[in-house]
Amino acid sequence: MKKLKCENCGANLKIEDNNEYAYCEYCNLKYKLNEDSNIDSETYNYAYKIVNKISIIIIVAIIGFFLLLATILIFFGTSKEKKYSNNKKHIINIKYNEIEINDSNDIKNLKQKLEDKDYEVVFDYDKDGFINKITLEDI
Repeated sequence: MKKLKCENCGANLKIEDNNEYAYCEYCNLKYKLNEDSNIDSETYNYAYKIVNKISIIIIVAIIGFFLLLATILIFFGTSKEKKYSNNKKHIINIKYNEIEINDSNDIKNLKQKLEDKDYEVVFDYDKDGFINKITLEDI
C-alpha cells in the first residue's frame, strides 16, 4: 500500500476509519478517496482550501477592525485629554457689584455674604466653551 501525501504540505495523510476520507493533520485538509485508493482532490481539496482561506480572511478582518477601533479610541481619547488639560490653568472670575474676584478665599467670603440673598446668575463662556466669568446680580 502506498502512502498518501498531502498536496498542500507534503505530509502523510491519515485515513479515517470508514476508508472514505483521508486528512492532513497539519493543514486540516480532507480528501475523498476513490476505489483505487487515490485521492479525488478536485472537490474536497479545493473546497477545504477555500474554507481555510476564508477563515484566514475573517480572522484578519476581525483583527483589522479591532486595530482600527483602538486607533480611533486612542486618537479621540488623546484629543479630549489635551482639551481638558488646558482647563487646569483656566481661571473663572466672579463679578458681584462691579467687583471681580478669582481668589478662593474671596469666593468663600462672597458665598457667605450671599447665603440669604436672592440674585441672578449670568455665565460668560470663552471660545472653547468653558465658563470664564460668572456675574451675580441682585434681584
